[in-house]
Amino acid sequence: MRLYVVSHNRSTLPFCLQAISQQTENVIPCVYTYVESKDASNDMVKHADSAFFLRVDDDMYLHKDAVAYVKRVCAHNKEAPMIAFKLYDTAIETADWCGTVKAYNTAFCRNYTFEDPGDWSMDVRFMAYLQQNSVQFIMDAVSYTHLTLPTIYS
Repeated sequence: MRLYVVSHNRSTLPFCLQAISQQTENVIPCVYTYVESKDASNDMVKHADSAFFLRVDDDMYLHKDAVAYVKRVCAHNKEAPMIAFKLYDTAIETADWCGTVKAYNTAFCRNYTFEDPGDWSMDVRFMAYLQQNSVQFIMDAVSYTHLTLPTIYS
């Protein structure tokens, strides 16, 4: 599985990359810096060499088994255009505001161009596209993916 990190020049990037380096499933991230989300996403689709690719923001600190878990879920849902994994903040023990990590089906996304309306809704547009075309995506409610910010709160 290909893993991409989109960096917005936040101080959390080193923590994100450290967590990726500690994955039980070996993965080498490709990092996009100073690139608009839509451009990064379209480039990911173009260069992905696996059935699914995983897109992570630079403020996400993944549990050590996250990539292995995502790969297992994707292997059982090969036709899904996207699988969203809910993040969980271990510092305050909630998943309410943390967002999601998404695994995108590379073949499906090659027929779609990501657009960025200038806010967070790039994925909302993608999900609307799926719904308009009667394609279901999967939201994983119990994920091993965690967000922890060990020094950000200080």
